Amino acid sequence: MKSLLNRYVQGLFKFRVFVLFAVTVLTVSFLFLAPKVKMDNSVDVFFDKQSPSYVDFQSWKEQFGSDELIIVALHHNNIFTFDNLTAIKKITQKIELLDNVAEVTSITNVNDIVGDDQDFIVRQFIEDVPKEKAALNQLADQAKSNPIYLNRIVSSDSKTTALIIELERSKEKSDVYKLELIDRIKNVLKQDASGFEYYLSGYTMIENAYTSYMRSDLSRFIPLMMGIIFVILLISFRNFTGVVLAFTTIVVSLVWTFALMYFFKFSINNITTLIPPIILAIAVADSVHLTSAGFSQISKDRIKDVVLKLAGPCFMTSLTTVIGFLSLTVSDIRPIVQLGIVAASGVAIAFILTFTFLPAVLFVLVSVKKDKAFDENSVPKKTGSFEKKLNALSSFNQRFYKPVLFVTAVLTVIAVVGALKVRPETSVLEYFKKNSPIYKSTKFIEDNLSGTHFLNLSLKSSRFDYFKSPNALLKIEKINDFLKTVPEVDTVVSLNDYIKEINKSFNNEDESFYVIPKEKDQISQYLLLYGASDLAKSVDSDFSWATVEVRLNEHRSGKLKAVIKKIEDYAQEVFGQEAEVTGLGLTVLEVNANDTVMVSQVKSLGFAFVMIFAVLCIMFRSFSLGTVSIVPNLLALVFNFGIMGFFGIYLNSATSMISAIGIGIIVDDTIHFLHSFRASFNQTKNPAISVHQALIEKGKPIVLTSVILFFGFGVIAFSQFGPSFYFGILSAIVMFNALLADLIVLPSLLLLVYKGR
Repeated sequence: MKSLLNRYVQGLFKFRVFVLFAVTVLTVSFLFLAPKVKMDNSVDVFFDKQSPSYVDFQSWKEQFGSDELIIVALHHNNIFTFDNLTAIKKITQKIELLDNVAEVTSITNVNDIVGDDQDFIVRQFIEDVPKEKAALNQLADQAKSNPIYLNRIVSSDSKTTALIIELERSKEKSDVYKLELIDRIKNVLKQDASGFEYYLSGYTMIENAYTSYMRSDLSRFIPLMMGIIFVILLISFRNFTGVVLAFTTIVVSLVWTFALMYFFKFSINNITTLIPPIILAIAVADSVHLTSAGFSQISKDRIKDVVLKLAGPCFMTSLTTVIGFLSLTVSDIRPIVQLGIVAASGVAIAFILTFTFLPAVLFVLVSVKKDKAFDENSVPKKTGSFEKKLNALSSFNQRFYKPVLFVTAVLTVIAVVGALKVRPETSVLEYFKKNSPIYKSTKFIEDNLSGTHFLNLSLKSSRFDYFKSPNALLKIEKINDFLKTVPEVDTVVSLNDYIKEINKSFNNEDESFYVIPKEKDQISQYLLLYGASDLAKSVDSDFSWATVEVRLNEHRSGKLKAVIKKIEDYAQEVFGQEAEVTGLGLTVLEVNANDTVMVSQVKSLGFAFVMIFAVLCIMFRSFSLGTVSIVPNLLALVFNFGIMGFFGIYLNSATSMISAIGIGIIVDDTIHFLHSFRASFNQTKNPAISVHQALIEKGKPIVLTSVILFFGFGVIAFSQFGPSFYFGILSAIVMFNALLADLIVLPSLLLLVYKGR
């Protein structure tokens, strides 16, 4: 192996100019590809497209219409005035004319049924806006007495109304048309809704917010992280040339990683936006170890020695980090899989560039400057202050290693108690901070109208005209009555609401006829005469497939799961074998994604732990040393779960990745420490001396890489997304805890295990 590395280094020196030329050409080429990586703001990216729930929901959409909705809430002291209704009608008509709008439902264009004991007619609820106060008050009373309108398009206090905008189903892969449509809707509101407070929400608006915040995150993450790394490197090494070399290596690594995303046809979403800061933080680690190994005063032989010495341990640290990221690929959540693949590839790229590009540059500088890469006079003499601190730490470890291990054991027990409190929760709305416009708008609509979580209760029979029979409709009525008793349900709309309204209108608006007729022929006649498109959203043309629209006010996925199951179980019990009952919609897919998060967490962490532990045992050729190496890193993860449990931080699509990623990263410094310890112990057979030597030799790069990783992940805490914020904070804490474990707990373990050997 050593002879192979020798030949590699000799070849690298011989072809140093070619290596630089090749890397430069590739980097320039990749710079043109990186901006072509697309952004994907769709919530669909989090769902398993092979799952029955997803497949069934696509079939449901084909039958009952698009799920692409924008809800506009208009708020005023009284909606039912001539000026306000005229403005709402104008806004509705303007939005209806916009490209890519399939339909707009508002108080001014919804259908109304009026009749006597002989006939009924279907017309717009407001054909001409009345000016008389009495007529306006009558409209308000009529609207609030109709369950199809109440809290869906008009509030009970007459102060808020909604426009439900359904987008045309588009086959375009790009979501640019949605962004353009939202801008046009906002322009209409600016022009004609000046007298209202207005709020926009719905899944399309949430997706738009994703795009806006993703762009904002990327624009902050990359420059902020680059600035932090540059400053830390400059302060640490105080050599501008060396800092520029290390910095250039990590920037090139990032460019290549983005190009790889383009080749893989992966998109940027609110999970993969984490890639840039992660790659920047991790890519610098190998460069730091190379730079700290003595590149301030360097010759061709010195470069060779350093590369030969660090290639092995750096390869192993990169390998364990790659394993950590690859463990994410066992997840069923596509963005997490993509993050794992790209980040693992990025780590491999960083390692390759660090041991090709960086030494090649140094070889060129050596050749140009006659065997000196840097000016020795530019490098300040060591003060030894950091080494003194490491000496003091070594003395502390040797004196108090048993108390340290005891305190660690106590803290671990406490952390385990907290870890048991961790609960998986996923909520699209909770991805945003509470002070964000989309969060405020959604909460306003929920507080003044009804929930924005839509559950579509699919009722499917094999019998033609089944849902024209009184028996079937009475079963739906029973389900509707049950739903109204569920606290998490705000509104319920079904075929029954239309039939009961028709029956009442046909009987001279007598409220006692607001019931399901007893004869099938009468129901069939009503439906034939009604003939409005409204029914297409509640039942298919064969009347064998009906759907009940349920709007929920709950966001916690755990609670939603229980509510959905309760509703499905009750409805299926009511219909028995006569119809198949299924809850469908984005709400159901969210709940399923939440379950997937927990399963993926277990699988990813298990895969990462087993693989990394095996690699460590093989690397050190010692089961005991492999065990010692994994313990401090597991402690950092246990403390992370403890913090999550005690502070009520949920396990979601972002925070679930911390453990698998973390164990692959934090074990790197452990490997470097143990590599130094083992080399010394093989010579001295004295654990105290070996621990001291490892601290002196590897203490500075371990601290430096940990600081960079701390700030690298800490930068993610500036994200607009709640889960990403917690991912950044918790990952930074993991890096800090891992640093303490490597500098205090690991030496204590080594002193305990190797004492007397």
